[in-house]
Amino acid sequence: MIKFGPAGIGNIREVGKNFEIYHSLGFGAAEIPFTYGVYIKKNQHEKEIEEIKKQAEKFKIGLSVHAPYWINL
Repeated sequence: MIKFGPAGIGNIREVGKNFEIYHSLGFGAAEIPFTYGVYIKKNQHEKEIEEIKKQAEKFKIGLSVHAPYWINL
């Protein structure tokens, strides 16, 4: 199944509210934009990562990431 959704999850602290809105609009996906660099790092943001995962599962939002532009060079 193809899932559609916005490019962006918003502020980490508001991810639950944003995923609820995405779900209510019928979206089944969202992209975490690491376009200009990875800003969520496992060793620094473990609680936030768990919250993003929890909220994505709760609202059935599939996640993808946009790799940094410079990684393709």
